[in-house]
Amino acid sequence: MGLINFEFRMVDSRLFDNLTSGICDNCKIPEMVNMGGDGINEPSYKEFYCNKKKIIIEPQPPETQVKECDCFESK
Repeated sequence: MGLINFEFRMVDSRLFDNLTSGICDNCKIPEMVNMGGDGINEPSYKEFYCNKKKIIIEPQPPETQVKECDCFESK
């Protein structure tokens, strides 16, 4: 199977510079958790995860970011 039938698109990464809540970078609750792969036979796939809200923190454009969080604990 070749790349003949595939289409590549460029994405402007500047839209997704910050995390879902702009405060997650300064909070001690989120941590990197393994979401797949065993690290030996398959590469580990880690995501930034909030243990209190039970959500994966994903990049979002600034207009949809959360600026305050009830679970916030400063580092």
